[in-house]
Amino acid sequence: GNGEIVHVDSDFRRKVHVLRVPMVSAFKGTNVRKNNHMDGEYAWPARSSREIVIKARGMEGSTWDYHPTSNNCEHFATLCRYGRKISLQFLGLLDIRSGDITLKEYVRFHKKQVAVHCATFISWIQRKLFRFSSRVQGALAIGN
Repeated sequence: GNGEIVHVDSDFRRKVHVLRVPMVSAFKGTNVRKNNHMDGEYAWPARSSREIVIKARGMEGSTWDYHPTSNNCEHFATLCRYGRKISLQFLGLLDIRSGDITLKEYVRFHKKQVAVHCATFISWIQRKLFRFSSRVQGALAIGN
């Protein structure tokens, strides 16, 4: 809140710090989005905003044993939000192996994600076709 985030500042070093910083400095001009894609999907509910902030700020200044596939920034975010370290980046396969997520939960999530990605792709194609047909119609109108 207040334009700040608590996050794992990773540059693929093994030991990193949990920091609270202004959002603009954390993401340095890159596009970011709030992604609560696991909300309502599983038996584990999201914590309240207040509980998430308390958990995250309680970890501020601590050391995080970073690993890109088994303990990354998404693991930190889901630990704060749901109380479970889960990352479906890198397909989430290590989280299945470790028992952090069941195979059933994994399949359910990815089945939904495929549908979302297909819908997004179809929407993109429709926008491109609309722009193309508008250009063609404009060119035909000019030619008449």
